[in-house]
Amino acid sequence: MLTGAEATLEVEWKKDMKIWNQREAIVKQHIAATISDSGFMKICGKTTAREIWEALAEDSEKRSRMVSVNLRRRLQSECCVEKGDVRAHFATLSTMRENLAAMGHPPSEDDFYSIILGSLPPSYDPHISAICVTSSVLLAKLYPPKN
Repeated sequence: MLTGAEATLEVEWKKDMKIWNQREAIVKQHIAATISDSGFMKICGKTTAREIWEALAEDSEKRSRMVSVNLRRRLQSECCVEKGDVRAHFATLSTMRENLAAMGHPPSEDDFYSIILGSLPPSYDPHISAICVTSSVLLAKLYPPKN
């Protein structure tokens, strides 16, 4: 037998649990309504909104990492064609770098400048060689220091 105070607490607890379960069901329904069928298949065995959210977040992080890996691969394989628009090429490389930075995976300064130099057409090789030798002799980096 429960005391009067315990019975009151039990009634309040049941009322609060009913509200909690209703809100939990609403959240789960909203999530299910906003994801794809394939996404729903990944979470249909989860019982709580928290489990569903964690499963979706984990899946999203994995996909985000794959997107950044593919973008980095594309960045490294970009090449400017002979007599191509070098400014447009540099703009494309900069945009890709900014997108990687927005995903939290920017290439380092050294990597990016190596990518830039390696992406230029063979006709630029004498100029690149001269620049690299000059920077080596002067003990200077090819890119400006960060402020």
